Amino acid sequence: MPTAVAIILLLTPIVAIAAPPQSAADFFQICQALSKKIEGSSLDIFNEGQCAGIIASLRIMGPHLEPPLRFCTPSTVTNGQVNLIILKHVDGNPARAGEPFILLATEALRATYPCR
Repeated sequence: MPTAVAIILLLTPIVAIAAPPQSAADFFQICQALSKKIEGSSLDIFNEGQCAGIIASLRIMGPHLEPPLRFCTPSTVTNGQVNLIILKHVDGNPARAGEPFILLATEALRATYPCR
C-alpha cells in the first residue's frame, strides 16, 4: 500500500503556484489599488487584504518594537492615511522596490510617527 501511494504522488502533476507578493514593488501596486478602492476601483481583494493586514499589524506592533524601529501611530490617524504615507515612501524610493514591503512601511511610519 505505501508503494501505491508513492507511485500516485510521483505521477500526480505538480502545479506551480505564484509566489505571494513580498517586495515593496509588489505591494505598491496592491496598496495603491486598496487606496483607490475608496474611490471606487477594484482589483485583487486578497492581496489588498494583505496590505490592509500589514498596515493594521504594524500599527499594533509599532510601539512594541525595539527603540531604533519603534513608532507610535496616533489613534486619530486612519489606516487609509497610514497607507498613503507608506505609498509615498515606497514611491520615493524606487531603487529599493525589490526590498521587503514591510521594511519600507516600518521606515515610513517610524519617520512620520516617532514615539514621544
